[in-house]
Amino acid sequence: IPVRDNRANMNKELDYHTQERATPEQTLLACLTAVFVKDFQLAIKTTCYRIGKSPVENEGFIPYSTMVSRSHCRLEQLEGLWYLVDLNSTNGTYIDGRRLLPNRQEQLMPGNKVRLADMAFVFEVKGGIAHE
Repeated sequence: IPVRDNRANMNKELDYHTQERATPEQTLLACLTAVFVKDFQLAIKTTCYRIGKSPVENEGFIPYSTMVSRSHCRLEQLEGLWYLVDLNSTNGTYIDGRRLLPNRQEQLMPGNKVRLADMAFVFEVKGGIAHE
């Protein structure tokens, strides 16, 4: 049986607190701050930001939950507005307690409470509009 070297994936998992997949010179556009997990924040530096439990497939990696799907949801910034899209997750994506329909954009506002399965966050806008 061939043995695969998983050191690269393990390093990504160990580095989950930083969430720095974007280059350091990029502006922090927004963030999701965890409600019940101390010092855990997803720093959003791109206009399309996928979140899930896979450190390989997502910009935002959530290691604390087995209920979050591999690719759970996506945040998008379009014309200065933020949207959340559920990627057909098993346990749902919620804004202020309302479950999102899969693959439909729902507008996010600063202060909205976002729940991904059993993980609760507060959405905050930090920067301006990204220019790519």
